[in-house]
Amino acid sequence: VPIASITKIMTGLLLEERGSDAAIWLTPEAKKTKPKLSAFPAGTILDKDAAATLLLVESDNDVAESIAQALGVFFDARVSFPRESFIKAMNKKATALGMYDTHFENPTGLDSSEHYSTASDIFRLVRYVSQKYSDFWDRTANPPKSVTSLSGAKINLASSNLLVGHPGLVGGKTGLTDEALGALVLKYRMEYFPEDLVIVILRSPDRFRDGETFLREIERAFKKNISR
Repeated sequence: VPIASITKIMTGLLLEERGSDAAIWLTPEAKKTKPKLSAFPAGTILDKDAAATLLLVESDNDVAESIAQALGVFFDARVSFPRESFIKAMNKKATALGMYDTHFENPTGLDSSEHYSTASDIFRLVRYVSQKYSDFWDRTANPPKSVTSLSGAKINLASSNLLVGHPGLVGGKTGLTDEALGALVLKYRMEYFPEDLVIVILRSPDRFRDGETFLREIERAFKKNISR
């Protein structure tokens, strides 16, 4: 099914793997992308950390497109269109992770007939990211109040996840489009449980209500079992 901005987990993973020394320029072309867009104007240059924060916390589509345009050359220096090289790398990574029911058409998650995934494939992606980059989710659970560009310009942040601050939440990503409806990934930690739990919700008419329901029922079931 369509997955909306859950896509940006893969975009963020490639940024983590190949963008450590990259400067992300917000291009005029990226600013033409459908909202949601960052408050930074075209021409702003971001370091990797600032770009990742805007990508995963605010879910800004212009930042996702700019990441693809900036990093595509690192995957194939021969291409005329770095964005296409980046998307090809997204699909190659998906295959390597066993995400066989996933295909990416863009770095944002905007609706496209050939852009889709499944809950189990998204879980594989979240598990890999969590094992490989333990701090990947930190900014999504405890977002900074602002982000600063390389030139010193600063904007305030507003997380797209209404469950930020929920006890036990250690990370997450939201998504919302007309075709995908609401999408939500939550990474959740319970006391006395050895592993983090991952909840993947797709095609929800009320993703945050459904997320809260899952968290509440998991806690209730866990407490009932340990009290026996």
